[in-house]
Amino acid sequence: MKNETINIVRQRAKTVYVEDTDYFEHNNQSDKMEEDFIEVENKERLFSCMNRLSDDERDFIYLRFVNDMSFRNISQLLGSLMRKCS
Repeated sequence: MKNETINIVRQRAKTVYVEDTDYFEHNNQSDKMEEDFIEVENKERLFSCMNRLSDDERDFIYLRFVNDMSFRNISQLLGSLMRKCS
C-alpha cells in the first residue's frame, strides 16, 4: 500500500493541470521565463565567441566594455605597458 501511494503521488507530480498554466499566463510568468531563457542563451553564445578571441583581443573587449574605458585611455594604458616590457 505504501508503494502504491508513492506511485500515485509521483504520477500527480508529473501532471500539469490547466488551472496551473492559466495562472502563469495571467501573471505574465511565461513571458518572463522566455525572456530569461533568451538572455541566458545569448550570454552563452557571447562567451563562446569570446573564448575564440586571442588574449589581447579579449583584454581590449574587457577594457572597453566592462571597464568602460575610452579608446584613448586604452591606448595610453597599452602604450605604458609596452614601454615597461621593453
